[in-house]
Order: sequence, then structure tokens, then C-alpha cells
Amino acid sequence: MEEYIKQLAARLANELEELEQGSRFAHFLADPDSEVREEARELKEQVRNLRAKLQGIL
Repeated sequence: MEEYIKQLAARLANELEELEQGSRFAHFLADPDSEVREEARELKEQVRNLRAKLQGIL
């Protein structure tokens, strides 16, 4: 069971990395609307934090 959890965590961490790189965070971080920029920054930070937690399981 532990190995399955580690495999799942690794897969999710990879998918989050792909999501972050494939999304247009850079585009939204450069948006002239400060609310859009702040939301993008917060979402990117949450993705990074979640990915770090998942990698910590490994």
C-alpha cells in the first residue's frame, strides 16, 4: 500500500509540474489587472506548495 501511495504522489507531482509549465501563469502574472496578477501568483504558489508536499511523501 505504501508503494502505491508513493507512485500516486509521484504521478500527481509530475502532473502538477506539467500543469504549471503548460498553463499560462507567465501571461497572467504580467496582466495589467492587479487582481488577475495576484490570483495567478497565489495559484502558482499553491501548486508549488502542493507539489512540494507530494514530493515529500516520496
